[in-house]
Parts: sequence; C-alpha cells; structure tokens
Amino acid sequence: MLHPLFTPHAVLQRDLPLRIWGNADPGEAVTVTLAGKSATASGGKDGKWSVVLDPIPAGGPYDLKVSGKATLTVPDVLIGEVFLASGQSNMQFTMTPQPPWTKGVLDYEAEVASADVPTVRFITAPTTFAETPASDINAEWTVCSPATAGKYSGVAFYFARKLARDLGVPVGIIASSVGSSTAEAWIATDALSTAPAGRERLALLAKDIATYPQQVKDHERALKLWKTGGQREADKPKPVEDPHRSVFVPALLFNGMIAPYTPATVRGFIWYQGESNASRSKTYVELMSVLIADWRKRFGRPDMSFYFVQLAGYHNPTTHPTDTNWSRLRDAQRRTVDAVPHTGMATAIDVGDPMEIHPRDKKTVGERLALLALRNTFGRSNLSATGPAYRTFAVAGPAVRLEFDPATGPIVLKGTGSFTLAGVDRVFHPATAQIRNGSIVVTCPDVPNAVAARYAWEDYPVPTLYNEAGLPASPFRTDDW
Repeated sequence: MLHPLFTPHAVLQRDLPLRIWGNADPGEAVTVTLAGKSATASGGKDGKWSVVLDPIPAGGPYDLKVSGKATLTVPDVLIGEVFLASGQSNMQFTMTPQPPWTKGVLDYEAEVASADVPTVRFITAPTTFAETPASDINAEWTVCSPATAGKYSGVAFYFARKLARDLGVPVGIIASSVGSSTAEAWIATDALSTAPAGRERLALLAKDIATYPQQVKDHERALKLWKTGGQREADKPKPVEDPHRSVFVPALLFNGMIAPYTPATVRGFIWYQGESNASRSKTYVELMSVLIADWRKRFGRPDMSFYFVQLAGYHNPTTHPTDTNWSRLRDAQRRTVDAVPHTGMATAIDVGDPMEIHPRDKKTVGERLALLALRNTFGRSNLSATGPAYRTFAVAGPAVRLEFDPATGPIVLKGTGSFTLAGVDRVFHPATAQIRNGSIVVTCPDVPNAVAARYAWEDYPVPTLYNEAGLPASPFRTDDW
C-alpha cells in the first residue's frame, strides 16, 4: 500500500509540503494522517495514489496512518532533514570493511562503537539496473546505532551526524550510490538527450546494444579456443560487458535507484563522483549541469541544494609540473559551482592517499559537506564553509597576482610550493608564492614573462593554500589551455 520510503523508522522532510504515495485498488479512497495533518486521495486506474500534507515542523516519533479498505500504521516516524546521497565508490564506501572493501574509515572500531545516534537514519538502495524508470525499490529505514552504522556510507554518516548535532533535528539519508559509476549512469535518458555530450553517449549505447549479441558469440568462440589451446590464465578472453547491466551505461542507475524516490520531498543532495569521468573532463560541467537541473525538476524544486566532493589526491606525487586527467576533472568540478546556482563543493585535496583511490578519512569530507549545508541551506552565515576561492589574476612584470573571493576569509600559506608559472611557451615551472595585501603574488626565475599560473595542478599535490578556518583552496588555473 505504501512506497518503501515509508517504512518504520523513516525520517521525512520538515517544513515543506510533504508528498506521500502508494498503491490501492482503483477508486479506493485513502486517507493519510501524520502529526495532526491529513489528506485524502483515491487510487487511480493504475492503482496509484498520492497526497501532499501541509508542512510539519521537526519532531516525532509519530505514527503514519494510511486508511483505506484496511488500515496501515507505520510507527516511529521522525520529521527532520532529508538528503539523498549518491555517486560512486567513495560515497558508497562504508564505515566498516564491507565487500568489496577490505578497509573501513579511519578509527572505524571506535567510530562505530560510539554511533548511537537514533535521530540519524538511513535507507540504502541496493544496486539496481533498470532500462526504464522504476517506481519501487527493495529498501527500508534503519536507526543509526553501533549495530547498523557499520554498513552506512562513511561520507553520508559524518554529514548526517554533524547536521543532526548542529541543527538539533533528525536527519535522514537516502543512500543510493554504486562503485565505478559514471555521471551518465545517473542521468535520465530524456535529460541526457538535451546535451551534446549526452547524445554522444546515447549513440554509443545504441551501437553497443545492437552489437552485443554478436560480441557474446565472438567471446564464446574465443573462450572455447582458449580452453582447448591450453593458454595462460592471463590470456583468457575478458567477458563482454552487458549494456543492460553496467555502471558505465547512461540512465541505468537513474532508472533503478533515483527514479523510485523522485516523488519524495527532500531538502537536497550530496554527491561524490568523478573518478570514472576523469578521462572526459571536457564534458563534465555540461553533464553535471544536466544532472542537477533534471534531479531538481523531478524532485519538484528548482533551488534544491546540491553539494559535492572534489576528487581527493591520488597517485604518486611528482617532482615536476604535470597536466593530468584528474587535475582537469577537479577543475571541471570547481567550474560547476560557478555554472550552477545553489551548489557547493567540498575540497578534499588534503585528505587523499597516493596509494589508495578510496581515502579513509571520510569524516573530514562528510563534515565539510555539512558545513556547506549549514551555511548555505540553513543560514549559518557565521560559518566558514569553503577555502579560498580563486577569482581573478593580473600579470605584473615577472609576477602573477592572484585574487580570491573575500567571502571565503583571509588566506593562509602553509609553505610556498604547489604553485607553477608559464610563459607564452605554455611550459610550467615550479614557482614561489607570497601573500601581499590579501593577494598572492607568484614568481619564478625561470619564467621572466609569466602569463599563466596554476595551483595544486597534479594528481597528488601538496596543498599549501588555506583560509584561517583551516579549509583548503581548490586546485585552480588562470589559463584555459
């Protein structure tokens, strides 16, 4: 009768018109009651119904009652703040070691043992591929405790816990993420078709679907030859990727893991993804702009908060300036904030691991996302939520002067490295940075006539630029090369 979002222990969104929906017999009258609010609907020809309750302030626990031909009571429902958490493996990464991960978050034993936070609750979607938008999903709410928190997304847990503590209200997380997934997998087909990059990916998908049966036959023949030939295991033909069940295929994860929740009333979204799009950074701003706009449209509010994590440091440090896919993807993430209103980026450049694509410090990341929400969504304007934000530059002889958004606070240099300069030859050299009158002046004896500067522009930089609140600056560049 009720959608799985409305199971015992649910957290539902406060202070906004609250949509509740389910199934009944066609024409069956259904009355929904929660926290003194009620509304009535009738099952449509397809049996579906929905109601919208007037806004309810934070509180509970309440019983959610649905009365039709029978009466259903859902106990222990709280009213608070609800966010949907999505992305790839760094969002999915759990508090304790869970397959496929052999490690958990830093100090996970102590963190989980102290995770008795009953006002924080999770509903975690199982990995679900669907070729058309689904309406239901097999998931239910759990109350945060030492017995349950180990399976929660680390980033989302720390985000939710900080919000619950600082706001003093319940926080619910709809967790829906899948390792290795591309941004396109989380975007609906009709939305993707509005963007050139999306149309290109859809065209490739159509080709893959058309050729898949023949690819399977070719693989079977190759496998048979390999088995009879006594060849090495390393030479075994790799399985053909099924375009109907792949984390790289457009829309499949949106259809299976976002669409079932789109009627819901939620405050906003948190997102940690980008590693699987790093080789296609040129299209990332376009894709994320489409994703954010489409999710906001489907969830019913054009100004919904969307906060995301910039890729952490990864790969071996270098001893000379480099230009990498990860640097360019981070820059695309930085530019997404400027391109799309009501978004924010938590920089994680200082909590990475050169040997591990899944850095274990999820607490810093989750709490930085919470700072963005506290300041920008909940009006805590006294909080510093981001590090120095680059805005403009000017060339002054051999030096480049960098200016930053005053709203991000006074700048602090913890060393002089991570800056590079280039002349018209576009060859970057290590440079020295100094703070002068609230700006940063960058110089390099090897570049007497500088025209461009970059900061932290490598896979695993050593960050040196922070604000007084201790928040790091995003990597950036002044050029568009």
